[in-house]
Amino acid sequence: MAEPMDAGNIVVMINTAVVATAFVAPIMYMIWHGGKIKRERQETIRRLADKGVELTPAIIENISREPASNKADFRRGVLLMGLGAAIIAFGALLGETETIRPWIGIAMFPGIIGIIYSVFGIFKLK
Repeated sequence: MAEPMDAGNIVVMINTAVVATAFVAPIMYMIWHGGKIKRERQETIRRLADKGVELTPAIIENISREPASNKADFRRGVLLMGLGAAIIAFGALLGETETIRPWIGIAMFPGIIGIIYSVFGIFKLK
């Protein structure tokens, strides 16, 4: 027979669900948004072809190219720093001081990369 759930188990389950959602949701958004952009570009090329416009490789390449954004590096850096902070917060939620150290180590990777992207973004904006 299953054991009744106590408050500690429920908190751990909620924390796990929140962390899993925090990792999966941005990935799913990027996949969905990237697919949407590709579909819009293909539709644009299709409309141009239907109108009889001559589609040279240069035109197709120009339509397919990602627009350059001066703020992209800065935004990416802020998001990565936020991910690092979220990982540290998750480690702190576990409650023991010895368990937070590995989470800080894991959080260093996106955090430091985020700092570098942010610095590049700041210099690129000027």
